[in-house]
Amino acid sequence: LLDAASSARVQYFSARRMVTLVQGAAFFEVARDEQRPFMVEAAGVRVTVLGTQFSVRYIPQSMSGEGIDVAVSSGAVRVGPRAWLENLRWRAMARLDMNGHDRHLLVLRATQRVTSDARGNLTRQQPLAPDAVAGWRQSRINFDNTPLNLALAEFSRYGDVPYTPASADVAALRVSGSFNVHRPDSFAQALPKVLPVKITTQAGETQIQKR
Repeated sequence: LLDAASSARVQYFSARRMVTLVQGAAFFEVARDEQRPFMVEAAGVRVTVLGTQFSVRYIPQSMSGEGIDVAVSSGAVRVGPRAWLENLRWRAMARLDMNGHDRHLLVLRATQRVTSDARGNLTRQQPLAPDAVAGWRQSRINFDNTPLNLALAEFSRYGDVPYTPASADVAALRVSGSFNVHRPDSFAQALPKVLPVKITTQAGETQIQKR
C-alpha cells in the first residue's frame, strides 16, 4: 500500500524481488521465499524481508528526518546498507559480535522501529503497537514532540492546509498526539488548548500566532 504523495519502483528478478521507495511511505505484506528474497531500498539503506508486515518511510526534510523510518507489524526484517560490500561487512561484524555493527545493521521484529540518518546510521525508536504501524492506513497522523511546521507539512501531503505559523518561534513549538489526516481544522482548533498560540484570520490568511 502506498501513502499519499508516494512513489516506488518495482523490479522482479530470478533471484530477488526489489522495491525502490523513491519518496513517501509504503506498507508491505510479504510472503517468505528463500529463493527470491524481498528487498526495499531507500536513502542508501536496504530492508531485507524475512517474512513479515512492515512499513518504510522516506520523506527527507520531514518529521522523520533525512533518512528512512522502518516499523514492523509482524515477522522480522533486516535493515542495513544498500551497498553489497558494506552490507556484507556489517553482517560479518554482527556475526563476530564486534562493537559498532548495530549502528549499521539491525534485525527488527514485531513492534520494533528504527530510523536512519542521512549517512545510514541506525537509531532504535520507541516500540509501536502493531496496529499503529503505518497509521496513514487508518487516516491517522501521529506526532511525538514534532515541530509545528513539520506537523503542518505532514497534513499538507493529504490536502490543502490553510494555516501558517506567524513566526519562527511558533513554527518551532512542538506537538504530540494522533489526528485525522483529512481534518487539519480539528488539529488547528486543538492547538490553543495545548500551546501558547491563537488562530487569527487577516486579509484571507489564517495564521497561528503567539498568544
